Amino acid sequence: MSDGFGQGPKKETVYNGPTPGMDNKAFAQGPAPGTTGTVYSGPSSTQGTVYGGPSSTTTSGAKAPVQGGMDPAVLRSANWFFYIAALSLVSSFVAMSSGVSLQFGTGLGISRAIDAGFGGLTALIMNLMIAGVLAAFGYFARQGQKWAFLVGMILYAGDGVLLVMDSQIRGIVLHGLVLFFIFRGFSQLE
Repeated sequence: MSDGFGQGPKKETVYNGPTPGMDNKAFAQGPAPGTTGTVYSGPSSTQGTVYGGPSSTTTSGAKAPVQGGMDPAVLRSANWFFYIAALSLVSSFVAMSSGVSLQFGTGLGISRAIDAGFGGLTALIMNLMIAGVLAAFGYFARQGQKWAFLVGMILYAGDGVLLVMDSQIRGIVLHGLVLFFIFRGFSQLE
């Protein structure tokens, strides 16, 4: 608002406490000698912006650590072992309960062979053991264990050979795709 003479009212701050003991020139020159960091104890930056713009000290390509610093790509790849185990168990359970052969392309060919050869409760127990082994590979792969990735990929590729012998084209293609996804996570490990 104007006071009637073309000038606005005098601007004041809301804080009415004592003024800091530093002059503007010293404030503009940066932190006092011998001090490091910031008020919130974060790293100090002599250049860049508050929001992390182009001249920031952070890198834009940094990967976000998730579980104990594990790369998210490794975790996603390791999860494939759990997916394979679950789909094989669903297929085996459906075959046992209804006699219908439900085939997922990513499921195990060995589970189908066991279901056809043994059937019933025996096949389900055998498939539970196989799924448990796959889940163990998934668990250790999520911990960053290279051996779990390697052994799991070799066994899954061997399972794909059963599909080749049975001429299951869709299963062969999906096995190859899943192996590719698992390998991507394995290649991220050091």
